[in-house]
Amino acid sequence: MLNIFTITGNLLAETTATFDFPKEAQTVRAKGKELFQVGGKGINVAKAFFKLSKQKPYAIVFPAGFTGERCLHWMKEKKFATPIAVQIEGETRIGLVCENQKSKKQTTFLGSDIPVPTSAFDQAINKILKLAKKGDVIAFCGSFPNWKKSNTSKIVKLAKQKDLLLCVDTYAQPLLDFAQEDLFLLKINKKEFLTTFTQKALTEKTLSNVANKSKVKNIIVSNSSGKIFASLNGKIVSVNAPKIEREVSATGCGDAMFASLIYEITQKSSLENALKISIARASASAEISATSDWSEMRAKKLLKQIS
Repeated sequence: MLNIFTITGNLLAETTATFDFPKEAQTVRAKGKELFQVGGKGINVAKAFFKLSKQKPYAIVFPAGFTGERCLHWMKEKKFATPIAVQIEGETRIGLVCENQKSKKQTTFLGSDIPVPTSAFDQAINKILKLAKKGDVIAFCGSFPNWKKSNTSKIVKLAKQKDLLLCVDTYAQPLLDFAQEDLFLLKINKKEFLTTFTQKALTEKTLSNVANKSKVKNIIVSNSSGKIFASLNGKIVSVNAPKIEREVSATGCGDAMFASLIYEITQKSSLENALKISIARASASAEISATSDWSEMRAKKLLKQIS
């Protein structure tokens, strides 16, 4: 059985509550019970992967302070992953999702990012080094405060040393660094594709040109509700996203797609089939509010639109 290691550099301690939205400078109490959960792209990917495989991935996290301990406790309680924690100084960022009781619209407030020291990152790499075996997957997910280019080299070196599949879904500086490396999979959105690879448009031709010059084996370019383009071991494919009944929340759809791609890869599915079912699962995820609670029956129904 292959091991999956998700890396989350930016944990989020998130509380969701419903309010009667007040005017400024007023105090208002939450209506009903508050919901606490842990976020961060790698956490979402771990949850979605567990839904599909019933196998707990290893979740590399960097908790800080009391809030970080609360996040760890929640992860252990939910039992969707095996946390591998490297403690850092500070206080894990908090998020408050405020739902308007009347309109049901949500407003989110996010706290400040906590920088991850190089020494903490090195500890995480050493933990993976001890546990990983040939063929395992590293999924580098989301933002990473205080990112250093040397971090990229360390992960790439680890992947080569242990013969691991390195899959990346990130942005900002980590994306710029990883895009130049020998990855198994890079998931990127249209805007990031254009800026990272200095292209004026996203077409099969521009993706082919990028793929021919890149060391990345598989590049998948998401495009919200538009056409998804991919270079799969040099083969260029494009897939239209299925039409969904009603979008409830697009947040986390990309995480569901990334987790599904990794799962299908571990199941030895063809890359093209892995892409299609992953698009269907992401679309099904958009019809609900929770990242990893989509219906597989609904996903397979949506798959018929793109098969």
